[in-house]
Amino acid sequence: MNRFIQHCLASVLCLAAVFAALLPAAAAPAGSGGSDLPVWGDIIGKPAEERQQLYEQLTFAPASWEAGQVLSFEPLVVVTEKPGPTGETAAKIRVWTGWLGRAENDLVTVWDELWIGRDGKVILAVADMESAIPDYFLAPRQNVYQHLDWVGRYPWVSVPTDAEAEAAGLPRVPAAGVTNAYGLSPEGEADAADAPAVKPLPVIPDRVRPKRHFPEAEIPVVPPDIEGHWAREDILNLMGKGVVKGYEDGTIRPQRTLTRAEFITLLLRGLQLEPKSGGVSSYNDVAGHWARDMIAEAERLGILPKSGGQNGFGPNEAGSRLEMAVWAANALSLIGRTQEGPPAGFKDTGRLTDAQQTAIRKTVNNGVLRGYEDGTFRPERSLTRAEAFVVTLRLIEL
Repeated sequence: MNRFIQHCLASVLCLAAVFAALLPAAAAPAGSGGSDLPVWGDIIGKPAEERQQLYEQLTFAPASWEAGQVLSFEPLVVVTEKPGPTGETAAKIRVWTGWLGRAENDLVTVWDELWIGRDGKVILAVADMESAIPDYFLAPRQNVYQHLDWVGRYPWVSVPTDAEAEAAGLPRVPAAGVTNAYGLSPEGEADAADAPAVKPLPVIPDRVRPKRHFPEAEIPVVPPDIEGHWAREDILNLMGKGVVKGYEDGTIRPQRTLTRAEFITLLLRGLQLEPKSGGVSSYNDVAGHWARDMIAEAERLGILPKSGGQNGFGPNEAGSRLEMAVWAANALSLIGRTQEGPPAGFKDTGRLTDAQQTAIRKTVNNGVLRGYEDGTFRPERSLTRAEAFVVTLRLIEL
């Protein structure tokens, strides 16, 4: 057994949490050679030596793979490297064993790694490899690890950071013990305990994307009207990225209502989508508007629907949470987040169209939007600037 797991099991405080069927249904290996070969789910629960032997029987077609491509959801199998056209190795993949634990403030996960040759055969299979994310539990949110820099280390099951656990009223992930997300029992004897903070993510992307990089700007003076505000840190984050700018008097006015044009501009700026000048919109009320090019670009990219004969876009009118959900859902599709996940279950969205409910479902399950504590979504409620800032930050961190 892996030395990390052995160490945890030797501890009196060792914990094992059993979660059955946490992730979407298992997928067969992409490009595996023949139906007589085991699928990932058949392999993952076997001892390390047997897993290695089974891996060595598999054959793949890695030519079309990309780094970050997810080959299976349960267990999680992801392409970690795609070397150039020369050399013996065509790709490296990692299979998450489901094991995770906390070492002080580091998240430790345990993986199997396969090196795939250019003929599709497995050159090397190594079981039970430890990978750590230093100071993971000190981060404000775990979605800062949901990009290509952490592929093969972040397990794509919700392991809340200490700040997230505190905000949700959940216990922190224990500092000693092991948890298995696939319902596997540890070898040997160990005490089992609940770990309610660890839970399945509603959706996993088909491909883990690179992180967006922004020029970090200094903020000489913190706007006085965000001191003590619930969105203070997120607003400062966006200001440092150059996505959010204050008013001439140095304020941000976080509780001010946001217009449709302002939200579209914020969304495109956050996604680093710069429009060309002279854009033509299908809406008849944006010609000459300061956000005309942004609105036209959002239409071209499919974030905004075409007017379809409507009178206008109403760029200076307050945007609603429903409109934000629809546009954010379209932006998710644009960046490759196509999965919708389970129903959101809000009490006040039953009269919305299927497309509107799907948009809400998609944004909620991808961690971009949230409902209220009373189980409502309040789709017609107007947006505040602070709410739009936070939604934009969640979106651009994906």
